[in-house]
Amino acid sequence: MLFSGCATYKSAPIQPKENVECFSARRLDSPHLAAFIQKSVPERAAEWPPQEWDFQSLAIVASYYHPDLQVARAEWEVASQAIITAGMYPNPVFTFIPEHDKSPSASKSKTKSAKSAKPQSQSGTLSSSSPTQPSQPGVSRGPSPKTLSQSGASSSSSPKLPSHTLTYILDITIETAGRLKYRVEQATHQAQAGWYQIANTAWNIRSRVRYNLVLLYSSLKTIEYLEESIVLQKEVVQAFRERYRHGEASYPDLLQQEIVLRQIELSLREAKKVTAVAKADFASSLGLSVAGLDNATISFAACEMLLGQSEARAAVEASQALLNRSDLLALLAEYAASDSALKLEIAKQIPNLTLGPSYEWDQGTKKWKLGFTFELPIFNQNQGPIAEAEAARKALSARFLARQTQVLREVETSLGG
Repeated sequence: MLFSGCATYKSAPIQPKENVECFSARRLDSPHLAAFIQKSVPERAAEWPPQEWDFQSLAIVASYYHPDLQVARAEWEVASQAIITAGMYPNPVFTFIPEHDKSPSASKSKTKSAKSAKPQSQSGTLSSSSPTQPSQPGVSRGPSPKTLSQSGASSSSSPKLPSHTLTYILDITIETAGRLKYRVEQATHQAQAGWYQIANTAWNIRSRVRYNLVLLYSSLKTIEYLEESIVLQKEVVQAFRERYRHGEASYPDLLQQEIVLRQIELSLREAKKVTAVAKADFASSLGLSVAGLDNATISFAACEMLLGQSEARAAVEASQALLNRSDLLALLAEYAASDSALKLEIAKQIPNLTLGPSYEWDQGTKKWKLGFTFELPIFNQNQGPIAEAEAARKALSARFLARQTQVLREVETSLGG
């Protein structure tokens, strides 16, 4: 249990064929879409699916089907889980060192001692029986050479037992200078930026739905106008034919009106092609295939309500956009994350401290030790990463200013400024 965790691997392979089938099966009257409406927009659930699909209903459909929003949610989930990673403490490191000392020098010393003991014992025997050393009463003689040689031989021939040593070391890293706090701050700001990106993606999807709805409306109106023009031009051509038959008009005049009719018919063909492309783009902005719009009645009331707005309202909306647009808020969160990253790199100038308490058992002797290690900032003081973090923060500041200018231009363009 010490070396295992509760997480297990789960396979999740991508199925391209199933994805294509799922995309082709998307419909406006899907029961899954109805369940989403019941959960997210319950006030519309009673009349779902609607008889006519207005802009608000279509925007809800896009928020459910469009893949860009799913990508934004997935990226936000990744950034949110990074907060857990940033807040993790470093695990301690345990080291176990068993030592078994059985050096060959011990056996060699035994052999040498045994060889030297044999001649010493022989000389001791001779000296004990030698008549040249008479005993003198009252004089204490020391131990005989035989006794010394025998005792030396016995002591040197005693076996040397192998020694055992057990060492336990636990390394505990202590992070200094608030590194953990800065990591968590950076990850939190990144997750906040991801959340704003979800809102920005939803707004962009909504804008594309409106834009493609207007294009589809315009192309359909163009077809309607050209079809009416063809009907009128045919009447004009028929009138010129009657006049030409009665000699009231020349043939070039009749030919000119027929050419105009052919030009209008060609324009109608081109308009139908443009309408087919506009319908495909509109379906794509909803996250559907063109077949998914079959039997759907689209309401273009929102397109007919797009009128010019007053200068006062334009100024208010421009001010709100420059301060509260989701893409600008996302950039502000990214800037805050880069600022936390700079603080983290500055904090890394102070090295971490690693405590290493250890216990050693050596032939019954118990030894306790406490050591510590830290990096010596001699060759560098983290200047490179600090400079990179400062440059990244400046780059985000420039991106924010550029985006703010672009937003102002977009607002002025959309409001006719």
